[in-house]
Amino acid sequence: YADIKETTHDVVCSLCGSVFIDNANHQYGANDKCACGRDKHTHMWTYTADENTATITANCTAADCPNTNGGSVKITVADREYTGSAFEANVTDTLTTGDAYTVSYTAKAGSALTADKAVNEGEYTATLALGGESVSTDFKITAKEITEDMVNISGDVLSYDGNAKTPAVTVTANGNTLAETTDYTVEYENNINATTDTSKATVTVKGTGNYKGTVSLDFDISKSEPEAELFVFTPPTEDLTYNGSAKTATVKVKDGVAGMGKVTV
Repeated sequence: YADIKETTHDVVCSLCGSVFIDNANHQYGANDKCACGRDKHTHMWTYTADENTATITANCTAADCPNTNGGSVKITVADREYTGSAFEANVTDTLTTGDAYTVSYTAKAGSALTADKAVNEGEYTATLALGGESVSTDFKITAKEITEDMVNISGDVLSYDGNAKTPAVTVTANGNTLAETTDYTVEYENNINATTDTSKATVTVKGTGNYKGTVSLDFDISKSEPEAELFVFTPPTEDLTYNGSAKTATVKVKDGVAGMGKVTV
């Protein structure tokens, strides 16, 4: 037993059947007795902890107590997915002693509290304390899965220009925009050349920290329109006077221009 506290409660007099209340019909006398002569009862609360049920129970140990049951408090927890909000243990409180309980949290190795609360992914312990006694129970906050509906790729039109295309990616969860690097990473693949029906550019989002899972989405890179400055034009060297024969010029892609493919004139 960790604590004994004296509190005075209204009880029924076992001799006269009256309730110990202060009113005109039935008053405590100057010597703090019932009008029938019986002493007013003072509770002596003791608290007992049961770690197996995570419960602290109050009982009165005073002699001739008409009601020794002072109620109890019980703490329960359940693992949950990360939400960004502080975890709150559930406490069932049936106490009648008037004493107040407290709930505190500690982080296990590899985890950390945020302002004394369990917020981020990790393993924690919730402790219920009352009257010098305490009970504890463990719980986990698991990383939230990133799903396809949480990922959005910028709708900008992308055209081939020889450079890698990296459209902006936005990831949202519970109405909040997540932070790249802290909450997820982004990787691009096949994102230089113009795409086809069988060869798409791909962006892959991988959860990190409080988030997990991998989502891959395709995006398109369109072919660019050829422009004159990308080519070298060489006119035919023979006599250009009409003689009924075809005159052929030479056209080739300038050095350093990539991705043009076969050029026909």
